[in-house]
Amino acid sequence: MRRLKIIAIGLLIFTVFQMVALLGMTLLMYQITPKSVLARDTFIGRIQPLMLMVRLADRSLNTFYRGPTPPAEVPFYSIEIDDADLTLLEEKLEKLDVFLEDDAKIWMDITFTADGEKYDAKMRVRGDRFNHWQFRKKSWRVKFPKDHLFRGMREMTLIIPEDRAWHAEMVSYHRAKKLELLQPPMQFVGVSMNGSAPLAYVEVEHWTKEMLEKQGYPGDVNFYNPGGTQTSTFDGWDPLYEDLEYSGKYLESDISPQDSFEQLELLFSLEEEGAYLEPDFQAKVLSIFDFDTLIKWHAQSFLAGNLHAGGANMRVFFDTSRGQFVPVPWDIHITTPKPLLSQYPSALWQNIFAIPEWNLALHQFLWEYLSSEEQVGDDLVYIDSYREMVEEMAYRDPHKLLSNRQIKNDLDRRSRELRENMDSLREQLQTSELLVAQRLPTDDDLADGIGLILDITMRGPVASILTNVTLPSEIELDISLDGEEFILGETLLAPESPPVDDLGFPTETPQTHYLLELRGFTITAGDLPLPLDLRNAVTGEPSDVINTVVVDDSRYQDFVPDLR
Repeated sequence: MRRLKIIAIGLLIFTVFQMVALLGMTLLMYQITPKSVLARDTFIGRIQPLMLMVRLADRSLNTFYRGPTPPAEVPFYSIEIDDADLTLLEEKLEKLDVFLEDDAKIWMDITFTADGEKYDAKMRVRGDRFNHWQFRKKSWRVKFPKDHLFRGMREMTLIIPEDRAWHAEMVSYHRAKKLELLQPPMQFVGVSMNGSAPLAYVEVEHWTKEMLEKQGYPGDVNFYNPGGTQTSTFDGWDPLYEDLEYSGKYLESDISPQDSFEQLELLFSLEEEGAYLEPDFQAKVLSIFDFDTLIKWHAQSFLAGNLHAGGANMRVFFDTSRGQFVPVPWDIHITTPKPLLSQYPSALWQNIFAIPEWNLALHQFLWEYLSSEEQVGDDLVYIDSYREMVEEMAYRDPHKLLSNRQIKNDLDRRSRELRENMDSLREQLQTSELLVAQRLPTDDDLADGIGLILDITMRGPVASILTNVTLPSEIELDISLDGEEFILGETLLAPESPPVDDLGFPTETPQTHYLLELRGFTITAGDLPLPLDLRNAVTGEPSDVINTVVVDDSRYQDFVPDLR
């Protein structure tokens, strides 16, 4: 009996373990699979009656969610539209799969009311992917008459807030304003459709000359959407930089040829693979972009996770008054914290920040921002403030797709991600890890005047600076770098200016492995390892030297070829 009891307990433990493992795998697959795929391409899409019951049970708890009172008044609009027009629109949308097609972009007459004033306007659905228009609540583009603008706006976009990560996009908008980047005006609004209770939307002024002129920019410009058109496959295809003909324009200048993309060709020339290796690459970048704006543009995306801005979301216009492109942060979204070495979402950024000095400048800007109590404190205030602006309205939205439980969970997650991204970046920027080998030279090296070789391998994205080498007291030669800082970066060891006379030019090897030749003295193994002052190039704090070894190359010079 005792043996049977042990076997039964063992089987029970094994069964429980399998069930937990299966549940864990199920949850993992659910989390990593896009919800639209779950709904369309799995068995979940074929058990809709059961899922409907689950959703009804979930929604039955909606009344228990209230939300805080908004810290400021939320603007309210009323839109009246003919039911026949909505029916015709639905018929066209039913024929679509994933992407919005032109024949569904039909402009419908509406009556738009705000602050007691009525506007005879037009409206159509907007948004490339189906989440904007397949369900009851849709995203819209509203166009006002030229002789009756709404608060100076010719066109506005009303976007379902969950597509903009609720309050996360508003926080990115606030950061862009702080960094003096051009941003279309954006706010939360409530919209009544044909007498409904207020629906929660993110209002954004569209790309129009009126929007630019109100912010002090010329309106007679070419405003580009380089991403242009996408295909009808689920994953989409980003034609950015593939062919000029796939690019789009929001505005066309009367100064430049209407159908010309010659300005965009300047931008595309920077996108070719390995373009950053061309000798004139940096000069070309600085001729069409303001460098400080580039740094701020990319820093803002890093603060939000760095994976969504760029590519098909790139928006730029050519400011003829200065002869340069002006980038417009758009659809930044938010992701969980990512390594600084994550793949850039834009070929432009990938080439620009392959330049080590520019990558270092980006990291230094991020560190300055994240080290400022004023900047971070301001962000934290607006994370909570923007959430409070939308939460109550989102819970009461009668056309929303999600339940209030799902909305609260998503709001919690976005608030958490906004904070975690700042904490993660701050931690990564403080991490500068090195492996150091101090190598005694071979006879041939000695004949060339080399006294010591520093063989340094970096780990991670943050550069280190070698600021001093302390020689034994009997060696009178002072080889302190005296301000000529050697940057151990992703692709560069030394600055462009020549090192001091007693130091040889560094020999670069692939990846993050570098050889630094020190000349003008001789040294013995007993004097090694020499103290090195290696510092984090971003924070100025000492780098973390994981290990230092001493190698005497002269012992193996007759057997091992010189791989340097």
